[in-house]
Amino acid sequence: MKLCLLVLLTLSGLLGACATGGAPRPAPAVISSEEASTDAIPVVQSDYRFEVGRLKTRQGLVDFAIKNLGVEHHEFVVVPFADGRYGLPVGEHEALETGEGGVLRLSLSPGHYRLVCLLVSTKYERPTSHLDLGMNVDFEVTS
Repeated sequence: MKLCLLVLLTLSGLLGACATGGAPRPAPAVISSEEASTDAIPVVQSDYRFEVGRLKTRQGLVDFAIKNLGVEHHEFVVVPFADGRYGLPVGEHEALETGEGGVLRLSLSPGHYRLVCLLVSTKYERPTSHLDLGMNVDFEVTS
């Protein structure tokens, strides 16, 4: 009985790996700058815009080296984007204060994404999302 159970568990694990296209993807992670790839994509945050070192990369592990040079704090979120609709975020770096930096490592599949800040500013007459103010950049991942 134990052998049958072991065989079933092993087969279900193999089938699960086949269904997801192989080994499970690493979870998104905030890592130290020392751990970042030498090919990390630089991202500079300022108030209501991102300056991204490149807007296209190949699938796999991608490091985003983020620096906030704005007066306000900003976060960095990677969201799938297709047919004019946003998907669920695939990774995020929590809000960085002025002058702070960090690195976000993600495993990305081919497709179109948006790099966004989902914080809301209350500096104006009404609450306004940073995304609507311009922190919304197209990003492509190729195979």
